[in-house]
Amino acid sequence: MELVYLWVEEYKNIHKQGFNFSPRFNCDYDYENEKLTITPTPEKAIKNFFDEEGKINVTAIVGENGSGKTAILSSLVYLLSNKNLKINIECNAVAIYYDENCKDENCKKYYKKTVGEVSKFITKESITPISEDKIYSIFYDYSIDYNFKTLFNGNMSSSYKANYKDTCILIRPDKTDAVINLDNIEFEANQNILQFIVRKDINFQHINNFFLPSKVKLTSTNPRIYGFEKHAGKESAIKIKVEKLNHNWLPDDNFSISNLNKEQLELFTKLYIIQNTFFKSDKLKETDFKKKIQNYSNTEQSIEELLNIISGSKFHELYHEKLAYEIPKIKQSFDFLDYIKGKSSYKIGSMIVIEKEKELLKNLAPWIDVDFFDEEGRKFSDLSYGQKFLIKFVYDVLYYVNNVKSYKALKYTNIVLLLDEVETGLHPQWQKEFLFLFMEVLKPYTYRFNFHIIASSHSPFIISDLPKENVIFLKKDKDGNCDNVTKATDINPFGANIHTLLSDGFFMQDGLMGEFAKGKINKIKRFYEIVKKLENKQKKRLRNLFLKKQTKFWQIQNIIGEPFLKTIIGNYLTEIEKILIEDKAEENEINRFIKKFGNDKIKSFLKNKND
Repeated sequence: MELVYLWVEEYKNIHKQGFNFSPRFNCDYDYENEKLTITPTPEKAIKNFFDEEGKINVTAIVGENGSGKTAILSSLVYLLSNKNLKINIECNAVAIYYDENCKDENCKKYYKKTVGEVSKFITKESITPISEDKIYSIFYDYSIDYNFKTLFNGNMSSSYKANYKDTCILIRPDKTDAVINLDNIEFEANQNILQFIVRKDINFQHINNFFLPSKVKLTSTNPRIYGFEKHAGKESAIKIKVEKLNHNWLPDDNFSISNLNKEQLELFTKLYIIQNTFFKSDKLKETDFKKKIQNYSNTEQSIEELLNIISGSKFHELYHEKLAYEIPKIKQSFDFLDYIKGKSSYKIGSMIVIEKEKELLKNLAPWIDVDFFDEEGRKFSDLSYGQKFLIKFVYDVLYYVNNVKSYKALKYTNIVLLLDEVETGLHPQWQKEFLFLFMEVLKPYTYRFNFHIIASSHSPFIISDLPKENVIFLKKDKDGNCDNVTKATDINPFGANIHTLLSDGFFMQDGLMGEFAKGKINKIKRFYEIVKKLENKQKKRLRNLFLKKQTKFWQIQNIIGEPFLKTIIGNYLTEIEKILIEDKAEENEINRFIKKFGNDKIKSFLKNKND
């Protein structure tokens, strides 16, 4: 089932606008006559363009800031969300899907899904409403200015945690309360990489420079274990508890994981659980468990007794929504205790080979930090920001695609990946490789899924990989509203020059030069234009002003990087000198040539010229 068209009747700055998402169809809605026309365009669609099986489609949405790129993605989020999530926003939109496998002659292979109150759209069309969700969606938006909690009446936990029973959309990263927890993103990224490489059911050796971990280095520090908060006096409190229980061994910050025995591993894991419940009791829901651990500080209970209270509770229900990310850490801590419980003695090596320690990595305690190494000895933490971001992003997508694949109860056949400017912050080299790399890692899953990547972008490198039929061009009209100008945009971005894409595809009518540089150069140009219009009696007044600026003007001309522009500005300045200071113009010109080419060459040139 393929998304082919989106009509947004009303949402933010989008008013009665339609958007085509498939090169195979041209869809057009006549709002006044309530008539939707869908015309197949086989001549425009190159068959199996993005992969050999035709299972991947890509749409880019480009335009100036505020033109409606994120608004389009958001409207798709609402449309693709499960109907059980009540949306607290005025978004009126309809999506049209095409199912080439449809066997019902009456459905004409087209389906629709609506959100909000769409007053007129397709009221006279016999397009079948989608009866069940066949599409799973993942929305990536790393900006922190978008508070989904208010949009969804606070019922966002299932969408952030990929609870496939409750919703068919996952929102990444978790932005409950409009806050992105960077520490938790790091934890989840490491866990996703670990879980994916432990399964190792897909091989990416064919992708150049793709980071494939083969070893893991394990480390930790006291704060990671104890969660010390010195300003609150909690460091001394937990030390006293440990000492009372005859656990006097407290390592310094530089201890090695490989030195810890089984008892110490168990102790540290138990302390980690305690500091994530006992020391965060003010963040817990009002339950009997909260009362018990709050009273613990006034008792002589042992760590074991407290652990029994925690493990006997429904700890997955302990935290408020904004601390829900702590739940997997507590569960994983108990899994680690179970893992080493049956072993008579146990030690962890600081550097382990992934293939030999899969069970450990599946159950690794969250207080243990991990760093990855590949076969070439490259260290993940030493990679550039762009490399790390891209690899984390790819593994995160793969982790959830694997989850959807393994979830048997819901037979999703399509995955829509909504990417809101995820290439931001990447070096241009990585922007160039982004789409190619992303499609390569998705290809092994095309036997099961159809993928539709829908990406808003400011990168010309992204759209240079796409035919025009796969790009939606947006501008703001005079009132600041979204204007879909795709049909009026005379540019084919595929393989196009980057400068052309920037000036035309992103509507940068004022040129591609930085505004500061443009201002400096334009001062020279404006001075030249004024001088050209002067009468003789006005020249004296400007001569003194130019003499003050002359040196600086030539210094600016000397550092201009574009050769043709540099020559033009040099000609301007030379002509200004001839007009304002005729007696010195030729002398100045000779001095500049001497400085550039040497005195002997200039003398020889002048001699030959006179001869």
